[in-house]
Amino acid sequence: MSITCTITAGLPADYTDALDEWQRDALHWTVTLHNSGRYMTVPFFTGSAITDPTCADVLESLLSDAASVYYGPSFEDWADELGWDTDSRRVERTYRQIIANTDRLRVLLGDAFPSEWDDTEVIARNLCA
Repeated sequence: MSITCTITAGLPADYTDALDEWQRDALHWTVTLHNSGRYMTVPFFTGSAITDPTCADVLESLLSDAASVYYGPSFEDWADELGWDTDSRRVERTYRQIIANTDRLRVLLGDAFPSEWDDTEVIARNLCA
């Protein structure tokens, strides 16, 4: 299996979330990941050091996020582990978006969705090879 991506500069036309300070200063990308007729489109943000993100970069980021919620930590446990404010609505929206993206990623990857999360970078590179 090989995941492919279409990466374009700028945010998706339907992206309506308010950007935080880091996101406003970041480079903005729209990424569509493809696998066997299935696809998933996501916004992707990079700092100035990454001016040409790869499919593996995007997939690794999505897998890393998925790993953070995969074993079902509560919102409070998840936010606390990351050092984020559990009273923040924005942080809770982020948590819910990661869960939604994880569900979409599970559909995109099908049987290739990881069951172990030891090294998301290696998993992403192997799936995009």
